[in-house]
Amino acid sequence: MIRARFAAALAGAAVVVTTAVAMGAAPPSNAPVQLLLVPSTPHAQDALRGTSARVIARYGAFTLVQAQGEDADDLKRAGAERRDDLQRVTLNGRSIDPTGRTSLAGKRRVDRSGLALLQFVGPVKDAWLDNVRATGVKVVTYMPEDSYLVHGSASSLEKLSDLLGSDPAVRAVMPLARTDKLGKGLRSRGRQMAAVQTVAGSTGTAARRAVRRAGTELRQGPAISGTVSQVVTADAAKLSALASNPAVVAVQPYKSPKLMDERSTQIMAGAIDGSGQPTGPGYLSFLTSKGLGSALSFGIDVTDEGLDKGVLPPPAGSHPDFYVDGNTANATRIQYETNWTMDDPDARDCGGHGTNVASIAA
Repeated sequence: MIRARFAAALAGAAVVVTTAVAMGAAPPSNAPVQLLLVPSTPHAQDALRGTSARVIARYGAFTLVQAQGEDADDLKRAGAERRDDLQRVTLNGRSIDPTGRTSLAGKRRVDRSGLALLQFVGPVKDAWLDNVRATGVKVVTYMPEDSYLVHGSASSLEKLSDLLGSDPAVRAVMPLARTDKLGKGLRSRGRQMAAVQTVAGSTGTAARRAVRRAGTELRQGPAISGTVSQVVTADAAKLSALASNPAVVAVQPYKSPKLMDERSTQIMAGAIDGSGQPTGPGYLSFLTSKGLGSALSFGIDVTDEGLDKGVLPPPAGSHPDFYVDGNTANATRIQYETNWTMDDPDARDCGGHGTNVASIAA
């Protein structure tokens, strides 16, 4: 009787073990799904073939996969790097996972033009971006990680939302909300200086007029990376309202830039003391030791606050580095000077930073 009971119990145990082995191909359901970069080394790729990891995209130097449990552990032992951070996007200092937000595809229909954030499953490939442009949306700017801010009409945004689910390269498509555009540090009341970004070109023309009406415009910058920045002083309520404009990209508190002298270049030369202060001369010899002491066969374009006396040819008393061989009797090494600001009549350097940077480069 004892033997019979033992045999029956053992047989039952064997059934349980067999079932567990058969189901063992799938990692435990409570194991976190990890995003991994698997290098294209033979060892790592062999390890990848021995797992049930899901391949997201293949690149020359690595393969992007999702894995969990023992599969993830095996891949990391073979050299894979966990990169869950690639699934998050930073908007005005706030880190979010776009898949956790209301999807543009979840709306029954898009009823107005506006901005949307599209995130790809991994580092962007040209063909993926071509598919996005084919919907008719305008790509405004790149947004880390692997995302783009786009602007479109109602119909083009509808087509963009259709990519979610039909194009495996698209991870998320979400509308850019008003709160996504408001930067940290904006006041809830009173007047404040702010930088307002709008979509460049004719798309943002009406929005830029709205910015001017909202307050006192101090300056407007050139189009950079698909956007135009305006610095204005306006009431907090009006700044907040601007974020509802479909062509306004961001509203940020503005702080006047400060010159940081030559400390960064001294740091590069290692010429600083324990407190981070420059220790004195020696930077010119450092540049010479790096092969920058002789004439170079190419031109350098410097965009900064200005250059020396701001006129061509350089008049008497100008920095000697701007003449051939440092001799003020020789020809100038400066080919052009352009003033891009609206409130300064010439290209003169009033703070010294532009001259410092240009002379080092020259």
